[in-house]
Amino acid sequence: SPQSAQLASVRHFLWRFFLDARVVNLPWCLRYVFVIGYVLPFLAGKISKQYSAVSLAEGLPLHVHRRALLSEFRKYLPDSTFVESAMCFGRPCIDEKIESLLAHHIEKLIVCPMFTQYCASLTGATVNKVFAELACRDHIVAREFLGDFYNAPFYINALSKLYKQPLADFGADMLLFIYPAFPLEYMQDKDGLGA
Repeated sequence: SPQSAQLASVRHFLWRFFLDARVVNLPWCLRYVFVIGYVLPFLAGKISKQYSAVSLAEGLPLHVHRRALLSEFRKYLPDSTFVESAMCFGRPCIDEKIESLLAHHIEKLIVCPMFTQYCASLTGATVNKVFAELACRDHIVAREFLGDFYNAPFYINALSKLYKQPLADFGADMLLFIYPAFPLEYMQDKDGLGA
């Protein structure tokens, strides 16, 4: 998500997002032409308006909810556990947060990509960026990546609690979850990461 709905912020986000080889599976020169020739001139303005339409007083929804989740999560962990959130293509970015964590001389890094199931363009790109950042640092830490959780009991129970009363109030007979559609090759390209 971009930092804000302003056009410059959206353009920066789209630039980073669409130039990633995991997002657009084309050679670099074609991705560059696609971004410069189509995404930035024709899509950035439309997307900026769409972000403006959903923006909250505190900022864009993803950032508002990310900060709230981080705040709640910290309540359940000891003070000696450092918890940060970062975005693969936006800010706060992964390199800044890894640098912040390493400054605390951590011994182990647990990464939880906040995508319910693996997708190369999201989870894969996140894992790649974390590995790349850790590879260029002198401080070596153990690392663990948490994988798919779409069928984990904790996730299903949390969704059940969240939606039980609103669905009862609404009177719905069925709940249909719709996940983003990605090409099958993106869903299968795990590169042995176990994500």
